[in-house]
Amino acid sequence: MFIAKCNQFLTCFSSGNIFFVVTLLFVGCWIICLLGILLGMRIAIQNVVMKIGIALYKERVSPVFDTAVAVLKVEIKGEQIISREEINIDYQEPVKRIEKLKENDIQLLICGAVSELFLNLFDVLNLQVCPFVAGDIEEVIKVYMEDKKKLETHFAMPGCCGRRKRRRGSWHKRRN
Repeated sequence: MFIAKCNQFLTCFSSGNIFFVVTLLFVGCWIICLLGILLGMRIAIQNVVMKIGIALYKERVSPVFDTAVAVLKVEIKGEQIISREEINIDYQEPVKRIEKLKENDIQLLICGAVSELFLNLFDVLNLQVCPFVAGDIEEVIKVYMEDKKKLETHFAMPGCCGRRKRRRGSWHKRRN
């Protein structure tokens, strides 16, 4: 039955048109596949939960990570904040501070100035860092969710002017 229908369909076209129809079907199938892949990727990206940490000082980004006593953990899924939690990192030992970030699955740390010691530890533990950011926490979160690249220009600490040391494992290298 199916073969008879196919033969009937094919007899409607002359031999020159069959190549065109087959090519059209082939290209159409690829376009549908690519659209499906892209749609699937968009859905997958929207379902990913990004966990960022922002070094706190009152309601602002802490000017120096090394002396910050808390980090605000913000979980973002797609374009929505799904949770917020303040994490105490008031430890003298640098390793304990970073262990606390890793325990809470922080993937990106947004902070003010940060010492070379911490930058090296972040590199070793593969923790992304967006340093030299200053400003109100709520504004930083809003801009991060809208356009991550604007963090450097809109919230650069005074005197930084967007000239930041690029390091292996840092925010700058991994974000693109």
